Amino acid sequence: MLMPAELTILYMIVGFISALFCSSIAREKGHNEIGWMILGFVFSFTALIAIAGMPDLISRKYLRRLAEALPPVEAKGPKFDTSVTT
Repeated sequence: MLMPAELTILYMIVGFISALFCSSIAREKGHNEIGWMILGFVFSFTALIAIAGMPDLISRKYLRRLAEALPPVEAKGPKFDTSVTT
């Protein structure tokens, strides 16, 4: 059985590894590295799952700029009268 000191060391090692992974993923997705590193150390795998589920801000900005640079697309198909008459 592990002693309390060994458990503390084990938790710190797992927290440190999780913090590095969280920081790396946050940097790749355009989020705050330091904040996610701290969350990764404290909450370990829970923070790792959370940052993995966060949206990629870098690709969102790129896609938005790309969409704004393209000309507007007109809808094809039948046009419906949306005015309401009673």
